[in-house]
Amino acid sequence: MRIFSELGGAIEEAWRATSYDERALPTVAASMLRKATLHTRVNSEEVLRWAITARELPAQDDLAARFGDPPLTVFSGRRFYIQVLFWLEGSTAIHRHGFSGAFMVLDGSSLHGAYAFRPRRRINTHFYTGELELIDVELLARGAVVPITNDLSHSLFHLEVPCATVVVRTYADDDANPQFNYMPPSVAIDPFYRDVPTTRMLQLLSFARRGKHLDFEGIAGDILARADLHTTWDVLDQVYRAVGSVEGAAPLVAIARQRHGEVIDDLAAALGEELRRRAVEKLRNAIEEPDLRFFLALLANLPHRDAIDAMIGQRYPKSRPRDRIEGWLRQLSGADSIGIDFTDAVTARAFFGLLDGGSNEDAIDALKEFYDPEDVEARRLALLRHCNRMRTTALAPLLTRAEPARLRSTRGIRERDRAARARVG
Repeated sequence: MRIFSELGGAIEEAWRATSYDERALPTVAASMLRKATLHTRVNSEEVLRWAITARELPAQDDLAARFGDPPLTVFSGRRFYIQVLFWLEGSTAIHRHGFSGAFMVLDGSSLHGAYAFRPRRRINTHFYTGELELIDVELLARGAVVPITNDLSHSLFHLEVPCATVVVRTYADDDANPQFNYMPPSVAIDPFYRDVPTTRMLQLLSFARRGKHLDFEGIAGDILARADLHTTWDVLDQVYRAVGSVEGAAPLVAIARQRHGEVIDDLAAALGEELRRRAVEKLRNAIEEPDLRFFLALLANLPHRDAIDAMIGQRYPKSRPRDRIEGWLRQLSGADSIGIDFTDAVTARAFFGLLDGGSNEDAIDALKEFYDPEDVEARRLALLRHCNRMRTTALAPLLTRAEPARLRSTRGIRERDRAARARVG
């Protein structure tokens, strides 16, 4: 397609002037993507129709379509290539790249988060535990361009489908691997690492999980009682998917903790958060109303109220985020949907007390304005348990506040993140 051949030629010429320095490509590619204004000249359907009817295509990368639904290579050069990535699913994992370049939103819009990971413990080259921190978040409209450096850790949630992005990238940067995925709040894992015996064992365990007549939990427990930490992560991942709840996974988590100690708490926190996120995305997939879908995308992807308020303010600048949130929650009400029944007056008043920054005790004391204080005191322990439970539902990010230093500019913290990784490694 001529528009991409011209873009590829311009990038090739500008990058050659830097002696093909991989560190220069993000700046070069981002600049050329902005100048090309592709989103005003072509859309994703036109690209799709061209690719389907073209007699020849550039050499195609990623035929397994591991990233993109599917990815389409539209320019193939000696040292870099250009893809159009089509998306029908909303979310990409939080990840860092094994390449350099830049991307542009061609169609749709996206929620873009940038993160820093501070390692606490190096399990091995492919697996760390630590602290994952959201350091920047923004809404990307059509035409938005983001440089990709190999120390960028980010996520991209596509708010409308279908969505398409144009990616300019190197084939690989040797000093950028491994290409981690991050599981908030506490795990970094190399998704491309495969150990042959462990992979086969996990496939057999998966068979046991899917074969209802087999004792999956008993087999998983036997493995966890003797497994190394990396294998423990893989097995617990299957356990959480199989049982579908933190409570259901607890007995097998206890076996892992008996073998490996407190580090299992980091693994369990990440797997529990993944359960919560998947539940929100499942609800979002069943809803068509755009405002509710936007709200659920925020709940699935952002860790705290400050980031959620910022994105609501950006999308709806004439509304108070607090008012929008309450209205959306009342529309989504239900223990079987969002996890809380807001038609119950006591539950609603307690939750909105927590939403406004109150502690569990504050929220309960505030109920005395509406109900007999003696009755509230008599139910205090039950109400405290209820408040604690509400903090663990799909709505947990709404009841979490960022620390004062959060959501700052990314440059310095990325440099510290890289230095910390080097110290731990």
